[in-house]
Amino acid sequence: MVDAAGRLDESCYIEMIAQSFAASHGFHLAADERPLHKGLLLGVKNLIISGEAHVGDQLRIDIRKLIRFGDFCVVEGVIHHEDGRFIVSGEIKFMAAR
Repeated sequence: MVDAAGRLDESCYIEMIAQSFAASHGFHLAADERPLHKGLLLGVKNLIISGEAHVGDQLRIDIRKLIRFGDFCVVEGVIHHEDGRFIVSGEIKFMAAR
């Protein structure tokens, strides 16, 4: 998912935000509940990409749950480079699948 210059493909940012949310959500579940919870990424909204990441970069991913309605959830994610530069922000909609 990187090009010859070591630049990360932009589509990876969406997955990084989604996986950060999944890890955070799973952390709050009891061990016996974790195998029962699965999620489906439904869509992305307001995605703003104004930077890039390269092999070896350290990134900070901040997530915030905006809304939950039944099995649906919208999460805002922001990714910054280790030096503070803004890379991407956007909203991701998920559906819980059991």
